[in-house]
Amino acid sequence: GPVPCNRAAHRRLCLRLHQRAPMAQLTWMRMQTAADILAHSEGKLGELAARLGYADAFAFSTAFKRVMGRSPRQFRPARGA
Repeated sequence: GPVPCNRAAHRRLCLRLHQRAPMAQLTWMRMQTAADILAHSEGKLGELAARLGYADAFAFSTAFKRVMGRSPRQFRPARGA
């Protein structure tokens, strides 16, 4: 059957597998999803932020830039290209 996993064991496993703490890994995965959506859609940033659980576009943009190194706008294809 499944092996119970306490918080410390979960953290160690996550660090070993992903080189990130669990919350950092979750944030990284959310930003990977966001980057994919940004690259393939022109939806409003506020809608994407809400979809990913952020309070507003500013909070999302700040987190995105911190994790991805570029602003959400920079992940969008150039208009007219």
